[in-house]
Amino acid sequence: MNPKLFLADEAEREIARNDLGRSLAVEAGAGTGKTTLLVDRILSLLRERRAPLEEIVAITFTEKAAGELKVRLREAIEKAISLSPPEEAGPFGQALGELERAPISTIHSFCASLLRERPVEASLDPHFEPLDEMGLGLLFQETWDRWIGKEMEKKPPALRRALALGMEMEPLARLVRQIYENRDLLPEGPLAEPPFSSEGFAEKLEKEVRQAWALAQADCRKEEDLGYRAILGLQEKLKELKESSPERREVILFRDLQIKAQGNKSNWRVPASCEDQKRVLKRLAGELEELKGALHAQVMAGLVNWVRGFVAAMEEEKAGRGALDFQDLLICTRNLLRDNKEVRAYFQGKFRFILVDEFQDTDPLQVEVVFFLAEKEAKADRWEEVELQPGKLFLVGDPKQSIYRFRRADIETYEKARQRLISRGAGINIVQNFRTVPSIISWVNRIFSGLIQPAEVGAYQPSYVSLVPHPGRKEAVQSRPGVILLAPPPDFDPREASAGKVREDEAQSIAALIEEMTAPCGPDGKWMVFDKKETRPRPVSYRDIALLFPALTGIEAYEEALKERGIPYRLEGGKEFYLRQEVRSLLCCLKALDDPADAISLVAALRSPFFGFSDEEIFLFFASGNRLSYLQPPAGEAGDFSEALSLLKELHDGRNFRSISATVSDLLSRTRAMEFSLLRQGGDQMAANLRKVLEQARAFEGESHATFRRFVEWLGTREEESVREGESPWAEEGDENVKLMTIHKAKGLEFPIVFLTNLASGRRRRQDFIPLRLEGTFEMRIGDFQTGGYASALEKEKGRMEAEDRRLLYVAATRARDYLVLPLFWGNRGRGFFSLLEGHLPSFESMEPWAVIDGQLIAGRGCFNLQPAEKPPLRLDLGEPEKKQDTPWERRLQWKESLERIKKKAATGLPLLAPSSAHPSTLGLLPHAMDERLELDFSRDSEEEGGISFGLAFHGVMEHLDLSGGSNLKELCRIQTFEHSIPGSAEKLEAVARHCLGHPLMERVRRSPRQFREVPFSVFLEGNLVEGKIDLLFEEGEGWVIVDYKTDGVSVEDLERRFQSYKEQGLWYARAVREAAGCEVKEVAFFFVRSGEVRWIKGSEI
Repeated sequence: MNPKLFLADEAEREIARNDLGRSLAVEAGAGTGKTTLLVDRILSLLRERRAPLEEIVAITFTEKAAGELKVRLREAIEKAISLSPPEEAGPFGQALGELERAPISTIHSFCASLLRERPVEASLDPHFEPLDEMGLGLLFQETWDRWIGKEMEKKPPALRRALALGMEMEPLARLVRQIYENRDLLPEGPLAEPPFSSEGFAEKLEKEVRQAWALAQADCRKEEDLGYRAILGLQEKLKELKESSPERREVILFRDLQIKAQGNKSNWRVPASCEDQKRVLKRLAGELEELKGALHAQVMAGLVNWVRGFVAAMEEEKAGRGALDFQDLLICTRNLLRDNKEVRAYFQGKFRFILVDEFQDTDPLQVEVVFFLAEKEAKADRWEEVELQPGKLFLVGDPKQSIYRFRRADIETYEKARQRLISRGAGINIVQNFRTVPSIISWVNRIFSGLIQPAEVGAYQPSYVSLVPHPGRKEAVQSRPGVILLAPPPDFDPREASAGKVREDEAQSIAALIEEMTAPCGPDGKWMVFDKKETRPRPVSYRDIALLFPALTGIEAYEEALKERGIPYRLEGGKEFYLRQEVRSLLCCLKALDDPADAISLVAALRSPFFGFSDEEIFLFFASGNRLSYLQPPAGEAGDFSEALSLLKELHDGRNFRSISATVSDLLSRTRAMEFSLLRQGGDQMAANLRKVLEQARAFEGESHATFRRFVEWLGTREEESVREGESPWAEEGDENVKLMTIHKAKGLEFPIVFLTNLASGRRRRQDFIPLRLEGTFEMRIGDFQTGGYASALEKEKGRMEAEDRRLLYVAATRARDYLVLPLFWGNRGRGFFSLLEGHLPSFESMEPWAVIDGQLIAGRGCFNLQPAEKPPLRLDLGEPEKKQDTPWERRLQWKESLERIKKKAATGLPLLAPSSAHPSTLGLLPHAMDERLELDFSRDSEEEGGISFGLAFHGVMEHLDLSGGSNLKELCRIQTFEHSIPGSAEKLEAVARHCLGHPLMERVRRSPRQFREVPFSVFLEGNLVEGKIDLLFEEGEGWVIVDYKTDGVSVEDLERRFQSYKEQGLWYARAVREAAGCEVKEVAFFFVRSGEVRWIKGSEI
């Protein structure tokens, strides 16, 4: 890609970079280089000497983004120093020294620094400590338990009234958490309780029911008539009403009383009488519902005022501990800047420029902090009244990517702040996309130009601004469009498909297409992606692919489909961690060893992979007279049970006399849980998740009042509430794994291939808590109870959620670089997100495999096998039993004997063959099965001229050498000869390596689209476990070439004899690659690097 090509928005970028006298609001679309703009503007401020770096604030959305910005800024400053004359490089050199202490951070870190500088004015402990998520969760639960216990003793009227009218305690406790997290929306004083009066209704009800009863007695012929029975029930309730206390009367009237208009005219002598009583009861039911609504609104207002006491208790508890949570950091900073103009003026002078990234995800409190700091003079009482200092504020964001409303992001506040700048002519749009191929950009513009448009009422949806593809960005494969519609097979019927069936079929289709994309050569040719580092197309690998989900509901179907085809994957983020089987099993074990009376957890622990007992074994143990308790020794010989129960008792007895993590670690190590996990498919992730629980235990130990029981309760609560917690990362970035993550998690990332997955899943559910940030209040609902304005707020919230769903789809689509895959699967439960794409997708009937419709490539429709190849089950040959066992008990004994033989066989190890070190005389002569592990240790090279050390050093150089030009050759030779204790051979090693680099064989390597060095392998061949490393493996045409370096100092006369001695080794390498990777090897080269001679094994010989 040529960076000098004309950019559609170059004029706007120039303004963003160099118009330093105006505050700017920049709307930068997906993939347009927002970070580069921020870096360029900071460089301009430094170049123009407007401020030193320590006076320039740059606020990012995440800590990771802040770190990346610092890295990018360091690189840019270093480049500026190298390109600037000495007299102009001064500001950049100073900035480099200030970079590590420069205020480049998240808003929370920035606010913490302000509060630490002026704690007295903020009425804070100067040594306050921020609470992390774990600390806040524990403090909240501890304070709630203590506070609600005291309140229950006092029986507050608001709570007593709510519970009497049918409110449940559990949802109330959840709403208390929401109120606490949004406490900035609580009014200054008590919330005014809306008026409510039921006077006159009871009398009216009694009068009209009495009349209806008289009518029923006179005209209804059958007492079993539903209308007759309904009126009779009302008569009885009214009688109870008269005899009750005022409090009880309210409960009867507004909780117990049910008014239903029922009755069958054929059961009445006069049909009109039936209709009359139904009409009366229907009217009374409507009036009762209206009164209930008013009563519930009054009850909810009373509860909000009551909950203020808990919020005060939390504030008092945090103050006592010198702790602030993340929300406190924002609230305290906002209050400090708003209420203390002297402090505001001080910080206004300290920070000369403020740049904010991802401004569309801003919290309204953050807007207040930023605007108060960017004020010209410290005068305004409200942020809306601030007069901005010209050039001080630079806001970058994309309202089309505002998707974090659940994290307090408020697009209406964003729009209000943005309009403050735009009204002064300081708004620009950045539209030139660098990320995505033109076909995807065209599709995105076509779809979302209609989906993302301002609402008729409210500012919660922006206008769509089209992206422009970069003129140098081409399709990875010119004949293949970037948008792929993955259609279901012809026999798939959406009308008959359940949600589970939809996910299973979609998952199988996705896995099949991934298999097709990563195949060496599929029926539609190789799938290629553009490699940004190599700046050229290359074949697709697993690490290029991401499956993005609106939510991880039903993720198991997709994991299973990937596992069945042997596709490695990594699940990132979401709420699945505490639902993983290994984590649940560990929790059961921890619950069991903490509480001996918890028989359910004990049985679950024994059945779990930690102990591995079957239901039959547990039953037989219990049936033989033993108790399921580790406090009482088993009666008689209990074998493995004795060992398991003894371990649980030992851990139980010691749990309160050692650290929490020590107990967890002991359980994991003594049950071999980690080792067992690693033997299973997906075991790396399982083991990593178990380690994460161990790390959580260590972190928990740092909390106050940490006990083993509290840790178990904390884990249990997080499991029950499905708390958002990502799985433990076990693979490094760039490893060969397909990524599975939510769209929210993928925000800010990009992938060569994106699948928009499970779009048919239901859209978001009803919201119980609705923040109204512009109005500075909230509405909420608990069961049938809701605040007075909840219904109207909910209607508006539905519009906001619909708008955010559209933006969520936009964010997902714009993560793709080369291919965007849209699986078209929906069922009888609705179309989910597909309902937003109504009218934009072709009909199934028009779809043919690999056809192109409206610029969209059709995949699926039966063009590949949706059933993965069946793998034969693992069977171990244990020989024939000595005699046939007829009774169940005898068969069980035979099974146990077989199990012991399996264990013994597994313990003997596997026959090992290492062809790279084996003498040719041993190859092909190893026995088919051996009782011991064979290790052959022959020299890799001959002993002359440095022998093994020189050979190892050469291989180390070639593993890391820049093959394009050898720029790092000298340094590598120095390092390798030092590491292998032959420092005097550095020049000779460099000469040999440079001679090797210039060989025609290496030119073929450089032209290869894929090349791998020092490739380890482990594969079964002829009953032997063959392990080794291939020096160099590269792809060429339709096959692969293996290169094995030989540093032997061999004469030309001896060359052929030496080649023949290595030939068998090369054949083993070729077989290993074919078996392990399914790749065809067309040539094996033995490269004698000292002489520059190459000997080949080709074609039919392999």
